[in-house]
Amino acid sequence: MPFDPIRLLNLNYLFDTNPGVLEIQSTAYGVAVLSVLLSGLLLFLLSKDFIKYSLERRKRQIISAFLKNNLLFSVILLVIVFLRTQLTGFLSLRIWGVIVLLLMLVNLILTLLKLRQKVQEKDLIAAAQTGERVTSTDNYQKYLPKKKKKK
Repeated sequence: MPFDPIRLLNLNYLFDTNPGVLEIQSTAYGVAVLSVLLSGLLLFLLSKDFIKYSLERRKRQIISAFLKNNLLFSVILLVIVFLRTQLTGFLSLRIWGVIVLLLMLVNLILTLLKLRQKVQEKDLIAAAQTGERVTSTDNYQKYLPKKKKKK
């Protein structure tokens, strides 16, 4: 029986306590393992200096948080697929896989919104600073002692 996304709207299908054999078992394992590997690889690359310093700090934090969450969701998905193939009753419900995939999608959308907000804030700051020119001496001038007035 081929996969039909319309069945995901049927609550009886999602909450079936004896869902039977997983037809797309190898594909599900492949997707979960690929997601784990990609998240781990990107986290590893993000920690390296050549990428670490090419991104702004806040943007790097947002991407790193996304990858850590995605890695966690991928491991959970891998466990859910394993439990589904073992037919472990309550833990093999189809709803768990759908919930994890929806959480991954929400994680992606929130990350994209945060990155977009960061770009908009940067544009606003850049527009506000176009009128004034900041030199490197302006930053530390306020910490230097003031000149004494002659009487």
